[in-house]
Amino acid sequence: MKPNVFLTTATLVLVSTACSGPAATPEQPTATQSPTPNLSPTPSQATAIARQFLAQREQFGACQEEFRPIDSQEAAIAYPIDADTYFVQVQCFLAAYQGNYEFFAYTPANQTAQRLTVTQYTQNEQGQWQKAEQTSVGGLPTYDPTTKTLTVNSKYRGLGDCGAIGTYTVAAKTLKLTEFKAKPTCDGKMEPFLPVYPVTVYPQ
Repeated sequence: MKPNVFLTTATLVLVSTACSGPAATPEQPTATQSPTPNLSPTPSQATAIARQFLAQREQFGACQEEFRPIDSQEAAIAYPIDADTYFVQVQCFLAAYQGNYEFFAYTPANQTAQRLTVTQYTQNEQGQWQKAEQTSVGGLPTYDPTTKTLTVNSKYRGLGDCGAIGTYTVAAKTLKLTEFKAKPTCDGKMEPFLPVYPVTVYPQ
């Protein structure tokens, strides 16, 4: 008797279908995420950003009155304000006991920079304190990237017994003055530096 070819074939087809299981569904593409902004650059990365700014200094109008490259290369710093913009500190030149500095908010992606003015207080002839916005400042600045706080210690003479100390917060591409202390009398004493802003201690 001839074997049942049709039955055998049908059985093989059924077994093959059962083993293969249901048809695989195509994989769905996964969404790609934008790279996380680097808000903590290494010192070498920060130095590279600062030097990139210095290469475009004239375009941004930085240090127009005087600029000494040898003083600026080592003193320039750059720290992130946000994902796109850096706070850049430029030393235009170094004087006898302190440097002259300018500050900018720099966006490397579109090659733009915004100058940050520095709020300070000076005394007039009557001894009254007057507010002044300056594009550069003489002093010894220090910057805390964690709190985005800039402190500028300006000496009125090399001894440091008179001068001013301004504290600023870098916010929204501005330098916001939070405290200003001063000691206008050069008397050989290192203290006290008394508040001028926000609360004035000196008599008006």
